[in-house]
Amino acid sequence: MKVTDFRHLLKLHGYGARKTPTGYDATYNGQVQFSVTTLDDQAIIQALEAALNAHLCKCYQRAAYQFTYRSNDQEKTAYYCEECAAAMQFRAFNQPLQPIDTVLFLTRWISVRQTKHGFQYAERAGKDSVALFLTRLHEGQRQVLIRWQRLVYTHERDRDFPCPVTGSLDKPQLTIEGHVVEEAWEEAGFRIEPKDLIPLGRYAAGTQTSELVHLFACDVSNLLPESRSRISWEPLSFLLTCDYVACQLGYHLIERLENKHNAYMLVGEHG
Repeated sequence: MKVTDFRHLLKLHGYGARKTPTGYDATYNGQVQFSVTTLDDQAIIQALEAALNAHLCKCYQRAAYQFTYRSNDQEKTAYYCEECAAAMQFRAFNQPLQPIDTVLFLTRWISVRQTKHGFQYAERAGKDSVALFLTRLHEGQRQVLIRWQRLVYTHERDRDFPCPVTGSLDKPQLTIEGHVVEEAWEEAGFRIEPKDLIPLGRYAAGTQTSELVHLFACDVSNLLPESRSRISWEPLSFLLTCDYVACQLGYHLIERLENKHNAYMLVGEHG
């Protein structure tokens, strides 16, 4: 598929396009993300190639190629479907795209892929996800916000199960921390900042899925949320009773943080 209209290239990556007197603005949710100051369409396309390579292809589930590059001394990988690869032609890069695993089955939310060695695995939309533990001190006790939602592993489909705030990394315009901040607002009604997040690490969701779950904690003791449904505040130890593995990991990681903080405060008082 040959694409000569740069606006189609933007659309493939989830952006809007706004013409300006000196070139174009790439927009997301109505906000300008970056600008290209040139009136030559081919130059614009080449500039967009360089600007977009840091983002995941919006059509990640249909990704057929990957491109590895370095940004801020970190190695990153961008993924592109057949349409994006054909549209971009990668004139801005001096290395070939690498084909990735074959798609055997595809829906909007999940795909089944096969490696060149024949191993098959499931992949969710956005590939990876986040889990956020919002905590507060209440009457001297550490509490954690629980979101109640359905889990597919059980036949008890008529009741909700406890989870932290979760979400898929399905918005290529956002960083991992950006996804966490957005989920905190959408699911729990808290407006937090990336600087408030405490990274707790990550874990592999399973042996037949490619998903990595990134864990974060955030103390919201001094924040007032907007109302959200299906949430409750529970003692931190409640996480140990949850079937969702992130909850059990979260308990031990947050408990470790609490112990370090208490030890630091104790040294401060007697140092």
